[in-house]
This record gives sequence, structure tokens and C-alpha cells, in this order.
Amino acid sequence: SDPYHKVRFANWNLNVGMESAEAGNFQAAIYYHANGINFLGGHLWVEETYNLCLGLHEGAAFASYALGKTSAALQYAGAIVDNVPFEDSLVAQ
Repeated sequence: SDPYHKVRFANWNLNVGMESAEAGNFQAAIYYHANGINFLGGHLWVEETYNLCLGLHEGAAFASYALGKTSAALQYAGAIVDNVPFEDSLVAQ
């Protein structure tokens, strides 16, 4: 309910998701990145959460791809391409 806490929880999910991916636990990485995206709710792709949102989507796309979940990877990557300047979307392409 409180936007500050939602961003805080989303950031925590990003950190845990990145740690999970680094450890090779891509299923957990998808879980945490997706939860982080859900915590942001209506605050996706706004200036205050832009980098956080980008990191969450990149992590979810990477982990999805690593597990062979190409449709999910394309969905996360597509959200990046649709919402960020071209220079910032190169990681997703």
C-alpha cells in the first residue's frame, strides 16, 4: 500500500534475484525478479523506479532464457524495448 515500502521490497527482490542468478538458481531468480515487478505495480517505468524496473526486467529475461522459457524471456525483453530509450535497451536485444 505504501509506495516507499513497495519500492523497498522491489529493490530487495532485485538483489535476491541477482544473487540467485549468480548462484545458478534461475528458478528462484525468475521468482524474485517477477515479484519485484509486481511490487512496483503502477509505478513501472517512471523516473523514480526506472533503473529498478529495468534491472528487474533484465534479470527476469535472463533467468527465463537460461531456463529455456523463451516466451517469458521475450515478454520481459519486449517490455524493456517498449519502455526505454534504444541505448538502454541494448542489453535486452
